[in-house]
Order: sequence, then C-alpha cells, then structure tokens
Amino acid sequence: MGIRRDAYEALCQARDALDAGPPDGPEHTLLHREYLKARLAQYRRAESRRPVVDPVPAMNRRFFTTSTIWDTAEFPTAPPVAWYGSGGGRGWDEVRTLPKPQLRLGVGTSIRRLPPLLNTVVVKGTHILSRPLLEIWQRFDPEALDILPIALEGRRKQPVEQAYFFVDIVRQLPAFDLDAMEVFLFREPRSYGESFELFPAPQVYALREDLPVAGVHLFRDLNWNGAYFISAELRQACLDAGFTDIPLAHPETPDTAIKVDKPAPKRERRGS
Repeated sequence: MGIRRDAYEALCQARDALDAGPPDGPEHTLLHREYLKARLAQYRRAESRRPVVDPVPAMNRRFFTTSTIWDTAEFPTAPPVAWYGSGGGRGWDEVRTLPKPQLRLGVGTSIRRLPPLLNTVVVKGTHILSRPLLEIWQRFDPEALDILPIALEGRRKQPVEQAYFFVDIVRQLPAFDLDAMEVFLFREPRSYGESFELFPAPQVYALREDLPVAGVHLFRDLNWNGAYFISAELRQACLDAGFTDIPLAHPETPDTAIKVDKPAPKRERRGS
C-alpha cells in the first residue's frame, strides 16, 4: 500500500494547509486551487493498481451489491436543484413537499417490457422500484427504506400502468474493512464540513467480519453512498418471485454489477 499511503499523506497535507489558511480572500483561493490540483493528482496516483482482497472476507458471501447507473428514466425538463441533495442514503425529507417528481422513460426502453428496477442518473445511487418488487423489500427490511411515489410516463407521454417509486436505502453502517480494501478514510476540508470519503475510490468491497447484521437486509457503508448491499436472503426472495434481472454482484467484484445475462433492450421507434 506504499503508493497509496504516500498519495494519501500528500493529499492530507494539501487539505491541512487549506484548513490552516484564511477562510476567504486571495490566499484562500490560492490554497483551494492547490488543494484541488493535489486532489486530482493524488487520486490518479493512488489508483495506479487494483487492490487485492485475499482472502475474500466470509461476510462478503452473505451479501450482494448493486452500483449500476442506468439512463432508463429522466426528468422531462431540467430537475430542480433540490433533488441533488436527496437520495444516496439521505432520504427524501428535503423534497417530500415538492410536487410528485415527473419522470419519462429513456430512449430504447419499452413501456410494454419495463424491468421491475429502473434507475436515473439524476439521483445518484437511488433506484426506481415497481410496487411488487418494493413490497418484497418492505417485507424484509422496512426500516432501511425511504420511499417516494413518482409519476412515470412513456416517451409519448402515455402513463405507465404499474406504480413505481423512488426507493432510497437510508441505513448506514461502518461496513467496510478498509485495510483489506487498501483504502483510507479521508476527511474533506473543513470548508466542506466534517464529512469523510474513501481514498481512493474503492474498486473492490470487503465487508467487516464484525458487521452487526442480525435482521439487516439492506444497507450502505457509512462513508460510501455510491452502492448499497442486499442480503443473500433478500436476493433469493426476489429470484423466487421471478425478478431474475436485477443486476447484483458479489461485493468483492463491484465492477461486474453491470454485467447482466439478458438481451439488450430493443430500441423504440422515434416518439415512443
């Protein structure tokens, strides 16, 4: 982990210099610019090799993950800025009083062959579930979910018969074995608040063996909201109910989550 540790320490030095400087003014601007340059350079440097999780923690075999981002639903017009502060583990409190979000199926998605799980790039890390799939998730782990109804329509503005919902996984646990993943917990500059992120972005997920998972079927890591985890029991219940096309992967190989053994959707005619 030598290269990664060196890059991490260099980035911490740039952050600490920014924190120690004035809160505003020309000097702050200069220090902030230097921090951003160091951040870009050190992240690139730290990602020079893929971490090796060996052996894969046994806890990984109890869960699956999905981090796929599909462009199969979109806001018909530019989304309100408020949406960018919601989802991704933060729930819907900030936008619950807004009008029901209007979404339209993306190009190439058939209204007659809608999958039970959609996604939108607008709300990162938040899936759109059909009612039958949502009911299974609610049966297993209702406390992990924050739900918001949406208005989904086809590209010809015809209504979608099946009800769909924004579903956010709001349970957050200190789930990752950082040493096995060869990443560090990095505190961002104080100008961004006391928030943390993983340095560098994880390429594999290793779950802690002491993770408290009794009765837990859905969760995110406390410091990484780009993916969430689904228990093997919940996954099997989805399969038993006929939902076989949900893109899940074992946590140690999150990059395979986008590989789903199903034919590519046929492109719709223009205006559909």
